Amino acid sequence: MYSPYTTYGGGGPGQFCGGGSSDIRLKPGDFEEFDGLKSRIIVAGGSGSGDGIEGVTELDQGGSAGGLAGFSSQLNYSNGGSHISGGFGEGVYKGRFGFGGGNKDRTLENGIDGNGSGGGGYFGGSASRNDSYAGGAGGSSFISGHKGCIAIAEDFTEENMKFSESYDPSIHFSGLSFFNTEMIDGNHYMPLPNGSYGYGNTGNGVIRIT
Repeated sequence: MYSPYTTYGGGGPGQFCGGGSSDIRLKPGDFEEFDGLKSRIIVAGGSGSGDGIEGVTELDQGGSAGGLAGFSSQLNYSNGGSHISGGFGEGVYKGRFGFGGGNKDRTLENGIDGNGSGGGGYFGGSASRNDSYAGGAGGSSFISGHKGCIAIAEDFTEENMKFSESYDPSIHFSGLSFFNTEMIDGNHYMPLPNGSYGYGNTGNGVIRIT
């Protein structure tokens, strides 16, 4: 359903909102507060939303949430978030730190159609750059201490993006980290919160500490 607002967890706005991320953070407050976003030590990315044309069977599936990088949509009209940037695009379509890209305005002259939006994440995926239809991309995930992750620096800003230069750049600037970690992206089989297994998790995001 069309929404001019981001979903909770940073999914982009648009014809169909991108999936929100889930996280564990060190500072309380509303999701979008920048200091809170910087304090995240675990982030499970959200998927991009799919989109199609009413009455036409063609559908572009949104990209799955990533591990180290989110996935593009099925037709590659969008780009996943990585560990150092949002999925690339122009203007509001680009993903950014914590948020997927999306156009809050309907994009077609008929006023009732738009396109898929990017999923939230450590860095969000981009929205589709196809005006009539096509899915958004997934956001990236993050675990402090997980091999391959790149943590932001304490003085990171969106205008001056700086990243860890420590001996282990995966560790959050707080020094808190995790060991023996496993990160499973939305394209792979995983244990689900209801006790079953499947590809990705449908519905609300979940964080479970075991």
